[in-house]
Amino acid sequence: MWRLYCGDAHGVAIQTTYHHLVRAIEAECEVYLGCVKYIDYERDWFPDANAFYPVMHKRIAFEHEREVRMVASPSNVRALPPEQAPEALFVPWDNEDRIERVFVDPYAPAYFFDAVSSVVDALVPKMKERLAWSQMKAAPLF
Repeated sequence: MWRLYCGDAHGVAIQTTYHHLVRAIEAECEVYLGCVKYIDYERDWFPDANAFYPVMHKRIAFEHEREVRMVASPSNVRALPPEQAPEALFVPWDNEDRIERVFVDPYAPAYFFDAVSSVVDALVPKMKERLAWSQMKAAPLF
């Protein structure tokens, strides 16, 4: 998935837990969290009456992603015309408490890891010990 989502641009993956995500939104009354359900759109269907069904379903071809989605649907935003809707909504997040690990793209050059390390060290120094190369960088056992 590194190549699929990062291409040649390189990137990082942030690991957290479902529990941490739930804790992040427990005080947010119009933010929802759930596992995406993967279906065959030619055979399966979902009811039209639930606005979250299209958001929480994907084609079965993406099943390998095992995606969890956080969906915000504040009533004050739903009433806005599309051109006035915000591009993003803020959900409070505590990096130190909720991020388990930060993995660096195994295909990235060493200078990219060093740059990510410098940013982590400058912004959240306590997390530097949680920074690592993706395990995909390790040599295979055979």
